[in-house]
Amino acid sequence: MIEQLPLLVPSAARTDRTRARCHKQLARHFRPRARQRFAVERAVFLALGALYLSSLALDVVRVFSS
Repeated sequence: MIEQLPLLVPSAARTDRTRARCHKQLARHFRPRARQRFAVERAVFLALGALYLSSLALDVVRVFSS
């Protein structure tokens, strides 16, 4: 009885079409946002780093001027 059932094999063409459609949607929706978010994060980290270094330099000047 089981031998009479058809073997279920995924269609390679359908799999490729589905993958292509998913990759296209992912590329369209997430890349611009990710680039913009990365630019904002980079600016925030640079600002925090500059603030930290300027605070450190101010502390060094205070220590050596006393």
